[in-house]
Amino acid sequence: MKKIIGILVCTLLITTTVSSVAGTLNIFRTSEICDIGSNNYPCIDQSQELHTESYYLQRDEPPASTPAIECLWQEFVPTKSLLTKIDIYMYDSAPHENANLCLILYKEGDPITYAGMLDYRFIIDPAHIPDYIETWLSFDVPNIMLNIGETYKMVLWTSRVSEFVWHGSLGDPYPNGESGGVPTGTAPGFDFAFRTWSECSSFSSTCSIEDNDKNSYSFSSVDQSQTNADEKYFTYIDDAVPPRECSWQEFVPTVSRHEKIEVLLYNSAPHEPTNLRLSIEKPLGTVIEFRWQFYFNTPAYSTDWVVFDIPDIDLTPFETYYIVLWVNYASEYMWWGGLGDPYPSGNSGRVCPGCTTPPDLDFCFKTYVDDDNLPPSPPEINGPKSGKVNDNLEFKFKSQDPNGDNISYHIEWGDQNSDISGPHESGEDISLFHSWSQVDTFIIQAKAVDTKGAESSWSTFKVSIPRNRLSIVSQCFKLLEIFPILKILLQRLS
Repeated sequence: MKKIIGILVCTLLITTTVSSVAGTLNIFRTSEICDIGSNNYPCIDQSQELHTESYYLQRDEPPASTPAIECLWQEFVPTKSLLTKIDIYMYDSAPHENANLCLILYKEGDPITYAGMLDYRFIIDPAHIPDYIETWLSFDVPNIMLNIGETYKMVLWTSRVSEFVWHGSLGDPYPNGESGGVPTGTAPGFDFAFRTWSECSSFSSTCSIEDNDKNSYSFSSVDQSQTNADEKYFTYIDDAVPPRECSWQEFVPTVSRHEKIEVLLYNSAPHEPTNLRLSIEKPLGTVIEFRWQFYFNTPAYSTDWVVFDIPDIDLTPFETYYIVLWVNYASEYMWWGGLGDPYPSGNSGRVCPGCTTPPDLDFCFKTYVDDDNLPPSPPEINGPKSGKVNDNLEFKFKSQDPNGDNISYHIEWGDQNSDISGPHESGEDISLFHSWSQVDTFIIQAKAVDTKGAESSWSTFKVSIPRNRLSIVSQCFKLLEIFPILKILLQRLS
């Protein structure tokens, strides 16, 4: 009994002599993963997604007066009036230079001619057309209104020799329409793979966003803009990239991911379709992104916003970039601008012999950014739930990003130490090691942050670093050596 009392006295002395650091629980931040609001989202209206067979694209680059086009085509019947995008399922069977993939939309019964087309789109960016890979390619269309229940025809061809093929399937997988080609047709019962996109009602508040692959098509919002239109200036003719003669406007983005640029143009005379050309440059003369727009929709003597769809490029926020505009042959297009320095974050200018612009002029433009970035999931944390002082313990972290962005992990170890690891691929298991120098129970906190800055809520994991019984006994003996009076007291108790 006396021995037990002695051990209790020793233990009491240890607890008063050796400081014990209690673990501090931080206030955990929580956030809703999905809070999209009431905006409409893009959804698939018509589609045929089987792709077991294929046909090579026809090559054609006719002038506007040519009565027919060598091409492949697919019919579809919309059930929604608004058309926002068309996807086609393609394969690039050989590496080659950039080829203009050209898509025209017709109403059934109209001849496949330039005069009868409803809309015309180019895709020329090689990043959208990887070699030896089957993929969906998107043609952004300027919100065309169609007649529900009537038949329309999407027509596809390429402007130069290429190895592009359009996939589809036999067995009449899209019974609402037929396919074909000029001059050669397609097999009976064959339909090309395609998707037409419209707008549907708002997201559910439960954030169940699986239908129609909503995550693969983003919401856009304007980041930078200048819309005052006081004066207009002719665009310049040049075939070089970057151009030697052009008009340009600076802008300073505040968001990284960009999807679209619009410029306000005036068509001062009737003429044939013109290749409007736009590039994003930094600095002026160094091209980051380049777009053609074979544009003819603006009636003569009228003004319209012209849309240049870009392949979701990432710019550095708060640095200066250039929107550069020019044409490839004679036209009467003019770029509107505003006086009085309406966009104070940037300047404008023109590159041509003897041309100038007022020093306070800014051309009219809008830049659109990705506005639907969803945060990663809260990280899973796995590892030992207990350990010894100064032992290096391994913990694994994993998070999924719904947009497929890379992820960085922010770790709070509960002992006033923290780590940041990444970026890593979405869904990848990440191993990190940590040791604690004190006895206590610690709360590990972890959150995932994607490359666009969206943060997950915090995850937690509890780790216990208990006292070792042998170390307690050894500390008792050390105390007896340091304090001889304790030894005398224990002897008297015995």
